[in-house]
Amino acid sequence: MRISIGQIIVVIIILFLLFGDLQSAKKGLLNVTKQINKIFQEKNRKKGT
Repeated sequence: MRISIGQIIVVIIILFLLFGDLQSAKKGLLNVTKQINKIFQEKNRKKGT
């Protein structure tokens, strides 16, 4: 599947409208990345034991 620049811009606009401000969007992205990292760390720990 090809992802065009227009689709990326539309997704960014939708995210901007959902989160409201850029600062809250950055906080939301940071929270999401932290949750993803926690999930990966938990999976790695489970594999290790």
